[in-house]
Order: sequence, then structure tokens, then C-alpha cells
Amino acid sequence: MKNKTYKILLLFLILSIEFSNAQTLIVGRVLNKNTQKPIGDATIFSEKTKQEIKPNIMGFFQIPNDTSDYIIIKALGYLDEKLKVPIGNFQIHLDENITPDYKGGLTEFYKNFTLNIHYPARALSSKIQRKVFVQFELDSVNGIQNINIINDPENIFGPEIIKVLLSSQKNWVLKSKNSLIVLPVSFHIKGKKTGTNESQIPIPKGILLGEMFVTASIRY
Repeated sequence: MKNKTYKILLLFLILSIEFSNAQTLIVGRVLNKNTQKPIGDATIFSEKTKQEIKPNIMGFFQIPNDTSDYIIIKALGYLDEKLKVPIGNFQIHLDENITPDYKGGLTEFYKNFTLNIHYPARALSSKIQRKVFVQFELDSVNGIQNINIINDPENIFGPEIIKVLLSSQKNWVLKSKNSLIVLPVSFHIKGKKTGTNESQIPIPKGILLGEMFVTASIRY
């Protein structure tokens, strides 16, 4: 009888501790990365619970201390930020979404890119078509830097994209010291069905430009 009572008390103690831990809250704060000013109109989304949380005017908010959860922070005029819930109180610094200008406008960039890009011969002969993302930094001093090609494991599309991208770097006009840009480029062969997994590719962090389409035909 005593053993049974002891086991029940032990179980109750364990459940009480787990419940107490589950209810623990931590404090976060959303700030502008450049000015360090609070962002009171942000929205924090819990990936696990789908709950939306709004900070106060000083950028402070509370969330459950669940380190298995991820939160996504959105604010008008800023790039989205995603992070795993940390152990203790924390700050989030959001980058401003300042799209740089291009001489003649972004329409001119899209036109020049389309005119100069070619479907890589190796990809065409192997009948490979794919949507890739080009992530790069625009630096006010050094121009285009740190080019990263996503979803191109064979490095079959990257060299052609980089060549065309670098030829345009003198025409960019930055509104801030540097910007992180993302350009989607879809390579498609006429008459061939597009892959079904393209929508599952996570979009890299950065200012998202309009998608470019490169189409080619196979000659028999």
C-alpha cells in the first residue's frame, strides 16, 4: 500500500514539474537591426501552435519556453526572420526590406537578364530543367558579392547565371549600405513537364525579386 501511494505521489510530482515547465514564459523583443529602435507592429507566429502574438509598442512579447518550437517574425517593411525558440530571454533584430534601384528600373534589369541568359548546353542535352534561387549581396563599395546558388547540386546552371549577374553589377543603385537579394530563375524545356517538387524548395532569406524564366527547345 505504501509503495502504491509512493508511486502515485512520485507520478504527481513529475507531472507537476512538467506542467510547470510547460507554462514557463520567456520574454522576447523585436528591434530594427540598424537603428535598434523597437518594432511594435510586428507579428510573431508559432510554427507549432499556429498562434499569433503581437508585441507592445516597445517591441516586447512573451512566448512559452518551448525550445522545440520555431517562431517566424513578420513586420511591414522588414525581411521575415525565423528562429528556434531559445532557452531564455532574447532579442530579434530585423533587416529593413529596402529594394535597391537599377538604372532604368528593375524592368530594365529583367530585360537585360533575359536577353543575355542562355540555357546551359549540358543541362539541355541531359534534359534537365529546374528552378534555382540566386542569393547575393549588393555592397555599396564592392558591388555584387557572396553569390549563392540554391537547388543546383550539379553546378550546371550556376556558372551561366553568375556570368550574366556580374555583367549587370555597375547598374545597381543601392538605397542602403548593403542588401541581400534573392532572384528565382526557372529553366524550362518546351514540351517537357515541370517537376512537382519546386514549390517545396524553401525560399532563401533576402529581398525577393521577380521570377525569371529561361526556355529552350530540344532539336532532334
